[in-house]
Amino acid sequence: MTADLTVDANATLDTTAANNYGITVNGNLVQSATTSQVEANSSTITVSGDLTVDGTVDSTNYNNSDLVFAGSDSSITYNNLSQHWNNGFNNLTVGQAGATDTLDQYLSVLNVLTVGSGTITGAGNIYIKGAGDVLSLDAASNISIARLSFFGATQNLPTIANGYDCNISIAQNGTTVTQTGHVTINAGKFLWINGDSFANRAVTYNTAGYDLTVGKDIRVGYGNVVAVVARVAGSRDSSSIARADGFSGSFDHLAGVFCKGFATL
Repeated sequence: MTADLTVDANATLDTTAANNYGITVNGNLVQSATTSQVEANSSTITVSGDLTVDGTVDSTNYNNSDLVFAGSDSSITYNNLSQHWNNGFNNLTVGQAGATDTLDQYLSVLNVLTVGSGTITGAGNIYIKGAGDVLSLDAASNISIARLSFFGATQNLPTIANGYDCNISIAQNGTTVTQTGHVTINAGKFLWINGDSFANRAVTYNTAGYDLTVGKDIRVGYGNVVAVVARVAGSRDSSSIARADGFSGSFDHLAGVFCKGFATL
């Protein structure tokens, strides 16, 4: 379409499960009311403008679909999304060259988050639920949302030249996150390895022999077993390490972990 696409109150746009027709909108795609819905199935939705959708009727409608932002500057608004740690989009592509896309809410990416040479910014939190290489990044990608929450099983964290300008948390019970290169979490940003503060969650962060530089705090604990595996020659300049009540895991080796704030266990 060469203009905006609006799904009005009580209307349904269905891409059909049999055909999974793609949707391309050169303007904005808007669900205008809580009674409207888009049954996206496994379709690819390409938007050059802003996206405003609503999960009141069914918060799973987009879970199998791929969302691609193709414009210069777009915003993602997902109203009334229930269970944001489970629901969102299958694959999400943002930050095309020269673009700054904005997310101010919480949602999930169930497979792969792709960020081009542009930027994704805003106060939002993206739950990463896929397995393996869950982030597809350009050498110049900028990720400056509030937080990336790793919420899967075995997931990889790649190098990004600009550093991760967002907080990172290892959240879901049983999640293991492994670095595939040197990782920097930028100034003022934390790394939380705490199972989203649930006491019965066990999570693992593995540096896999690469450097980890954290601009603010490393917080480890709350879960029953939390392991941080770091086997890189180097030094650590954290100001203090304190053990928190109830923590039964350990830092196996702190060499090569550079913490600008407090490392709290």
